[in-house]
Amino acid sequence: MRQAAVRAIFGGATSILLLGCPTSSAPTGVAQGGAFEHDPSCTSNDALTITLGDGTSGFAELSPGLGPVMHSGPQGGTHSFVGVRIGGLALDRYDIVLLELSVFDSHQCGAPGTACIDYPEFGQGRWVLGDDTELEATDEQTIEQDQLVVSPGEGAVVLQAQVEDPCGQVGFAQHRFSR
Repeated sequence: MRQAAVRAIFGGATSILLLGCPTSSAPTGVAQGGAFEHDPSCTSNDALTITLGDGTSGFAELSPGLGPVMHSGPQGGTHSFVGVRIGGLALDRYDIVLLELSVFDSHQCGAPGTACIDYPEFGQGRWVLGDDTELEATDEQTIEQDQLVVSPGEGAVVLQAQVEDPCGQVGFAQHRFSR
């Protein structure tokens, strides 16, 4: 009888807690991963371009020296949503691109425009856009993607992006900022 009373009390309390919990409308980010393959029949001489931005809600190009907005998570951590604009795509030939974002300490990087070395101090992410997430085309050669979750880093930071299409074309961009 006592166990039934305890279950009734805690069961009721659990129901109240579940009903009373606020729901979050905060963005959760685009899932990483997906399948990517080169298409040997695809040829393209178009250069791919990448513009980095804040991706909290849509794409907003980053200003020089400023990084994406830093958000505090419910468990005390921090993250940023990066946005990208990728141009020079042949969207009439394919509907998928491979994107890798890395966040480096500036000491890991040489001159601007040269690839940073070693494993990124603050982490990296890999997305196959168009596989799990539909491409958001702004025209026949350009897409924009937001909600790409990365560590915001601290101190002097370099956000680096590399994109590759099924034809083997590669694009590269960096954005330096301080937190």
